[in-house]
Amino acid sequence: MFTNDFMKAETKNLTLTEKAEAAFQQAAIRVIERARQTGTPVIVWENNQISERMSDEMEALLKASQRDVKPQSE
Repeated sequence: MFTNDFMKAETKNLTLTEKAEAAFQQAAIRVIERARQTGTPVIVWENNQISERMSDEMEALLKASQRDVKPQSE
């Protein structure tokens, strides 16, 4: 686990939007890990309804979204 000082140094030059996106990414990773450990689906809201996705599917979607997102500072 990273210390708060390390996290502050890593995020110091990010915009508020980039920091929020990083926090959402971390939360998503934890949810996927917990779903994998417990053998339960990840519950998501999509197409105006609740949907269940398996952890491996969610991990692939998360990785794909990370490739598509470019930092605003570039």
